[in-house]
Amino acid sequence: MWEELIEKVRKKRPSILFMEGEDSRVVEAALKLSREKIIHPILVGNEYELWRKVKNVKNTDIEIVDPSTFYSNEKICNYLFQKLLTKYSQDRANQLVRSTNYFSMGLLHYNIGEGLIGGATFKTSEVLRPALEIIKTKKGIQRISSYFLMNNQEKTFLFADCAVNPSPNSYELAEIAFLSAEAAELYNLNPKVAF
Repeated sequence: MWEELIEKVRKKRPSILFMEGEDSRVVEAALKLSREKIIHPILVGNEYELWRKVKNVKNTDIEIVDPSTFYSNEKICNYLFQKLLTKYSQDRANQLVRSTNYFSMGLLHYNIGEGLIGGATFKTSEVLRPALEIIKTKKGIQRISSYFLMNNQEKTFLFADCAVNPSPNSYELAEIAFLSAEAAELYNLNPKVAF
């Protein structure tokens, strides 16, 4: 299943934002994915620090986006600032606009990247909060949930909501089950939901 999934991604070669671009583990993973031509990585972080880490690397198409110097910075920052002013003070909104987790969501909103990876240094809440405030959920969906794929050689399992909804009620469980079945189908799995 994993090889099939990797080849499917490789054919499309999507641009993926890494909101913790300065983390050495993230840089290493992005370099590997770029060299193997699986994705086009976009590292978000301090441009000077990032170029210092990748300057001697060959055969890679890594792109670096610094929130303080990015060419569409003003457009993205203004959009984020207006969105955040509905919930935060002017000072707090100004601070969040420059953080890589919020700025990365702004990049994603403006289609500078087809996906986003976070969670290496940010807590789950620090990744999900900007996603919910900037990207929002699909129409008709009230909540989000997370899942893990686990493979034991014979079967692949999707374990849902191990991190986002701590004590869901029956309605929330039903929506999580629906979202999990939808996710399973993305991986060509025949969903059989169990509680």
